[in-house]
Amino acid sequence: MKRGLGSSSHDAEQKRARADAGLDGDAKLLRQLEYYFSDASFGFDEHLQSAADASGAVAASVLATFPRVLALTEAVAAADRPAELCRVAALSDTIVVVEGGEGGGALRRRYPLPSADPAAPRSVWLQGFPREADEAEVTRLLSAHGRVVGVRRLRSQHDRLYNGQVYVELEDAGKAAALAQAAADGAIAVGERVLRGKLLSTYFREQEAAAAAKKARKQAQRDGGGRGGGGGDYSAVAPPSAGAAVVAERGRILRFEGAGADADREAVKKLCSPHGSVAFVDYNRGEAAGYVRFRAAAAARAALAAAPTDEGSLSALTWSALDGDEEEAYLQAAQQKKRERDEMSREHGTLLKFEHAGAETDRREVKAVCEAHGDVAFVDHAPGETSGHVRFVGAAAASAALAALTAAPVELGGGTPSWSLVEPAAEDAYRQAVQQRRGGGGRGGGGGGPSWDQAPAEPQREVGCLLHFDGAGAAADREGVNALIASHDLIAAHVDYRRGEPAGYVRFGTAGAAQAALAALTSPAADLGGATPVWSKVEAEAEEAYFERVKAARGKGKGKGKGGKGKGGKGGGGFGRGRGGGRSAPRGWLGSVGS
Repeated sequence: MKRGLGSSSHDAEQKRARADAGLDGDAKLLRQLEYYFSDASFGFDEHLQSAADASGAVAASVLATFPRVLALTEAVAAADRPAELCRVAALSDTIVVVEGGEGGGALRRRYPLPSADPAAPRSVWLQGFPREADEAEVTRLLSAHGRVVGVRRLRSQHDRLYNGQVYVELEDAGKAAALAQAAADGAIAVGERVLRGKLLSTYFREQEAAAAAKKARKQAQRDGGGRGGGGGDYSAVAPPSAGAAVVAERGRILRFEGAGADADREAVKKLCSPHGSVAFVDYNRGEAAGYVRFRAAAAARAALAAAPTDEGSLSALTWSALDGDEEEAYLQAAQQKKRERDEMSREHGTLLKFEHAGAETDRREVKAVCEAHGDVAFVDHAPGETSGHVRFVGAAAASAALAALTAAPVELGGGTPSWSLVEPAAEDAYRQAVQQRRGGGGRGGGGGGPSWDQAPAEPQREVGCLLHFDGAGAAADREGVNALIASHDLIAAHVDYRRGEPAGYVRFGTAGAAQAALAALTSPAADLGGATPVWSKVEAEAEEAYFERVKAARGKGKGKGKGGKGKGGKGGGGFGRGRGGGRSAPRGWLGSVGS
């Protein structure tokens, strides 16, 4: 039977059947009860909260009337169902059974709701532990980061197995912030697994935003008259009008674990592509886990089915499909990040500049200092430099940080920097410069103008900022070069390289950044596209000759042909095609030129 996008009630039943496979009756019922009282459900279920008493307990007799519970307890007499719920709930480590009462007992959460959890400011959410790691093992592994007061291991709502995620409570908020920062920087590993994490309060806010967005979308679907059986979480709807949101097909996202230190996004995409079109690989070099979003659910299912038998490739990793709630939370978190980036691109007053820091300053230290005063979006600082910028999530956070760091200066890398707020005009210029040095994807609106991939007429550059590499593998590309550099917490101003060639150039914003990159890329040397290239610094005279060649190549590409159509395309292309035989501009604002 041909199925449309989204899920009907039939789809929902199939999803439940797959989730129930391998679970006995008690486990199925226990999973359902734990879901009712979970962070993802209870705090947003107005009906369930209205049935709770002052302590948050809900009578078992009320829960026994819920349709899903009725379906799971068909063999139990109605009068015995409340007692049966209490018996099964007693097996849970997240639910407390309250004896007595009118309904013969009640159930409540063992832990407070996220918004009311007093331990949240000194706690961290971490992901990436082996599933079999227990509380004692987690405590031991994190002992270097401060005294661990408590560990709560999280279960998958799919199979109730521990999923490698934990909430960790430390003795104070400062140590929690330091642990969260170390996890965000990829500095904590368990074997080859690099842990990911964030402050528990931040994690809770993201979960709340995802749940609120999910509720709003469901309401919008109901208001819009969804069709397709009525009762699926994501009903197929009539074709949207202009500007309306499209409900994406679910079941397209796989999670993988066990990636090696040399894995990168391009390698993961190449691995998955034979099984279907890959929309996006969410993975940072050096981490053990990541996500792959396919363009169709059928492709995700094909890749998952092939994993156990795909010799030497997919089978080397552990793969799993995100269930409905996990997928929803992932997508909403991604959308929230995008919204925050979009808002930051419009809001002024979010950027601080610091000067006169010590030479030993690093980005991690800067971020830890600033994050005590508000959420930090990015730290723009190169090793060895004494100045840099910090971009905050909002203007209020930047203002609070400026006031605090001015009133009580903090040492960074052996020096005490001064802090200032970047004025709106200078902030706009900074953003434009960042987009240019990242090869940003600005969209051209027609012919004539250069895209973000192209340079300003006379870019200001510092001597000693250019590196050359030779000996890259056939699978190397610009994205892979950028990813390799980013894995060392560095940002390239531009990568001048064409896929399949053995050699290329990388330009950095400063000579100090180039020197730091050369040191990082040569000790030890890293794989690039299946081979290990040799990196070297381009000497001043050769560097000048290189830029002269770039300038000449860029000039030749400005269209000797007549009537060029110039699309100013999506971040590349730039000058379009001339009809009269002229050469198009080289791709990328430096172009790819011979040495």
